[in-house]
Amino acid sequence: MTHEANVQKLRDIFQEIYSSSISSGVVLEKYTHMMNAFWDKKKLSTDKYLEQLEKNVPYNKFLYLFTLSELLDYIFSLTKSSNTADQSYMQLLETAQKNASSNAQAVINYLQSNQDNPSMTDDFKNLKKLKKDKKNTELFDELEFQIQYYKAHYEMVCYTTMIILNNPNISQFIASSFHKGDAMEEFRVFLRQAINYLLINASPK
Repeated sequence: MTHEANVQKLRDIFQEIYSSSISSGVVLEKYTHMMNAFWDKKKLSTDKYLEQLEKNVPYNKFLYLFTLSELLDYIFSLTKSSNTADQSYMQLLETAQKNASSNAQAVINYLQSNQDNPSMTDDFKNLKKLKKDKKNTELFDELEFQIQYYKAHYEMVCYTTMIILNNPNISQFIASSFHKGDAMEEFRVFLRQAINYLLINASPK
């Protein structure tokens, strides 16, 4: 098959996963539950709620990114394992959670302190600037958007991971047809498009 044909086949697979996620209703249900649990934190004082947002936004960003990275590592290693799909799934998520926790802490410290850090990405620098400039409405709007955005990515990548782990032929096709970086980009585009359904249809905050 040509590269173009492989790309189209992968996108067809993604479309099947997306359709399945909608028809099952499980991803929307889990995402809505997660977001409702987070919106309950609005009952806290403004300072405490801001603290929760500053902790959860970087953690959830890294959680999504590391889960996707672990999935790609799994696909391209294709190591024979006696683990069931469920065992592999839980192991993958646990590794991603540990990596997310350790990487998020530096960002949390940055957001909650007066210290600068040139190595931070632009999204976190923008949050820091909004806070410094006391643009509270914009700050909370941006943080609340990001928490929804990354939690939606996470739920969708979790669902996608479980589908792929239960269908070894998908992993074999991707590993034999793509370079890892190209596959990663295809996954990112798919997930970015797929989460619109969650953002639109989840319960309002």
